[in-house]
Amino acid sequence: MKLLVIGWVFLVNLVMIAPDGIAQSSRAQFIYDFETNATLPEFFEFQTEYEIFENPDQSGINTSLLVGRISKIKGNSIGWSGIAMINQPKVNLYNGGYLKMKVFATTKMGTVQVKLETDPRSQQAYGLAEVTKLNEWEELEFHYKAGGTIDYARIVIIFDLGSVEDHTYFFDDITWVNGKSEAN
Repeated sequence: MKLLVIGWVFLVNLVMIAPDGIAQSSRAQFIYDFETNATLPEFFEFQTEYEIFENPDQSGINTSLLVGRISKIKGNSIGWSGIAMINQPKVNLYNGGYLKMKVFATTKMGTVQVKLETDPRSQQAYGLAEVTKLNEWEELEFHYKAGGTIDYARIVIIFDLGSVEDHTYFFDDITWVNGKSEAN
């Protein structure tokens, strides 16, 4: 079920949240959950097809009705195809930080890269995580080193980094959290 496609610009909902169990409510900066009527940031794609789609498995850690779906285009000749979010709240690594995202892989596990970029793209920070489950939602964390006062204005998500094969991934609940992960 395709819901929202306008040329190469895609709209996604943005909601400010305060995560459970974290004493500092200001730690979590945003969440993209594809279901709210809040601020709509822009998405653009490169060598992929992106759409808002029905959740393929509304169970376990993700019972949302709608999620993002990204498919690598068959015949893609580059291993870094993905989507980029622009005009979202800027993130800063002064105290470190990490991004969490729920992922559902249907045919292949692989590496997901979430790159933070300045605008213009003069500075970049990279986070990597591995998809370890098929046909089941899992939450990935992408960690970034503390330091600097750079504001990152763009988030780039690349599924199956390095592969030119055509695969489909679903994703949801993208959250940026300032500081160290409780897992570290």
